[in-house]
Amino acid sequence: MSSSSILALDIGSHTVKFGEFSATKEGALTLHRFGSAPLGLDPNKDENRHAAVTAALRQVVGPVKGGRTFFSVAGHAVFMRGVKLPPVDAMQLDQMIAFEAQQIVPFPLSEVVWDFLTIAGTGGEKEAIIVAIKTDLLESENASVRAAGLEPALIDVGPLALYNAYRYNYTPADHCVLLVDIGARSTNLLFIEGNRLYTRILPLAGNTITQTICNEFQEPFTIAETLKIEKGGVHLGGAYAQPEDRDGARLWKLGRNVLGRIQTEINRSIIFYRNQQGGSAPQQIYLTGGTSRLPYLDHFLAEKFAVPVEFFNPLRNVTVGAGVDRNGLSLTGHAFGEVVGLALRGAGPTPSAISLKPKSVSEAEKNRSQGPIVGAALFALVLAFAVPALAMYLKLGAITETSSAIAANVDRLKPVADEAAKFEKESDDLMRRFKAGDRVLAQRDQWLRFLNTLNAKIPVGIWITQFTPTNGGQAPDAEGGDAAPAARRGGRPAAPKITQIEINGICEKDQGLNALTDFVKALADTGLFDLKPEQASNAIVKGDPSESATQLGWSYVLSLKLKNPIELAP
Repeated sequence: MSSSSILALDIGSHTVKFGEFSATKEGALTLHRFGSAPLGLDPNKDENRHAAVTAALRQVVGPVKGGRTFFSVAGHAVFMRGVKLPPVDAMQLDQMIAFEAQQIVPFPLSEVVWDFLTIAGTGGEKEAIIVAIKTDLLESENASVRAAGLEPALIDVGPLALYNAYRYNYTPADHCVLLVDIGARSTNLLFIEGNRLYTRILPLAGNTITQTICNEFQEPFTIAETLKIEKGGVHLGGAYAQPEDRDGARLWKLGRNVLGRIQTEINRSIIFYRNQQGGSAPQQIYLTGGTSRLPYLDHFLAEKFAVPVEFFNPLRNVTVGAGVDRNGLSLTGHAFGEVVGLALRGAGPTPSAISLKPKSVSEAEKNRSQGPIVGAALFALVLAFAVPALAMYLKLGAITETSSAIAANVDRLKPVADEAAKFEKESDDLMRRFKAGDRVLAQRDQWLRFLNTLNAKIPVGIWITQFTPTNGGQAPDAEGGDAAPAARRGGRPAAPKITQIEINGICEKDQGLNALTDFVKALADTGLFDLKPEQASNAIVKGDPSESATQLGWSYVLSLKLKNPIELAP
């Protein structure tokens, strides 16, 4: 690979895809090599992800001699949210978006790496898409790429890389186009209308179908995945024929059930886009992603939405090199949208230019930039000691004279040092007051962040009817609660606090206990609760599908202990 090559890596939850490109000065791309490899991971067991990603990258990329590497993280791994911006000048724009990020990102900004993209809004207004990812997750993905012998030049996110690929291959239409990217762990929706962009990430995708097959056939995840790939499809219902094979017929009906849930969520997103974002209904749907190739999925969506449905072609305007396996590319090229979008980042300006830089990389760059300054300081320090040492060696008398001068300077600077110590003490006091104020500000919107995180994890078919904060099972200000015997510094009684959350709700009749367990596991993954995903059943106080509480479904009760208790007063 020459130094002018562009290596693009799309690291998903199920598959790693790569392409090696070259670009002209005008930004036209040529594909020279491509490849993909499955990670072979159970989505419920990600502890081996680092090793699996590294091994897959080494397999598909091969030996590396140079070039720039760009990679993307999957949509399910990031938080993405659009915000509307009031008319402000460029000087205030960054400050306003930083304020918005602090309000909507469900984690402290110190724990994430984030960036934003400004786009056109309605009526000449500006909008921004804020993207954030947990620092440890980004560091892990970056470490996997480096362990494979690559040095990342830029990190993007899958949905926005896909947007760049669309803008490169298709002329922007006046009407709304919906790009549906159905991957393994998430379905990414991109509403593209002229220069406008609205995104939404759905937690339903190929793994949802595979998990449904696991439950129906009582098979391990890996076998269920093979069944889905070899025999799966989407039954069209009515008079349409179904597979003669009994297992195949069951698989197609399961596929239709899950795709029906995805179609419902897509429809809700369309309604939100039209009513809340001022957009219009899609007139065209493009399908992409690994799961999009399920037989008859395009016919199913075309029937449900009554609009043309086509497969997205990310290589439409990409030149394919002479040595590329065109037959292999025809089988997998539909899923290379993110790869093409990443390569465009190395070819020139793109409509989306998100860059997520790991903090370890930022700190290393800072240290390198300060290297010459530190070296000059060390040289000056050595020189400062060497000259007096030489003088002492040559002239003993000069040593005494120099020593006296230094002593005089020390005496002269002592009052200055005392004054500096006074200012240092005042600075420490101000810092303590600042941290106390910062804690108060964090408490102001902690419930908003908490409920936003909870809302994002509620799956289709599960409802919350009651949300009860408690302190050790009692009211937060009860005398017998956990906070009662404690006291703050200075003898003041401790503020009431919340240590536990009780959630009452209803599961629809077609939802089994596994759906409720998966919901609890998703809550455990947020890091808000003192609960590991494998201990999810311990949090279910009540949950029996055989006991229907209402005509809608069966009731459940969850008891979740908070990892960090929430104080109800500053």
